[in-house]
Amino acid sequence: MVIATTNTSRLVSKLRDKKNVTKSINTKNQRKIKITKTGIDVVIKATEKMKLYAKKLDDALSKKEANEIHKKFTIIRETILDWL
Repeated sequence: MVIATTNTSRLVSKLRDKKNVTKSINTKNQRKIKITKTGIDVVIKATEKMKLYAKKLDDALSKKEANEIHKKFTIIRETILDWL
């Protein structure tokens, strides 16, 4: 995931508010954050859901359809990255 630098602090603050990460003062690296147990649980649940949806898509699409969609998403991703 590519995130603009200006949004990073806001996103970290949101994760802190939800108790998904902690940020402590570190004189060597002010950007250092640590994922919490709650954050790990969120990642695990999200990964499980993504795998479920990926399986449903895989079952619903032919190989040809899946390849066509993959090519289109690649074009979209490359186009978006060119904007940054």
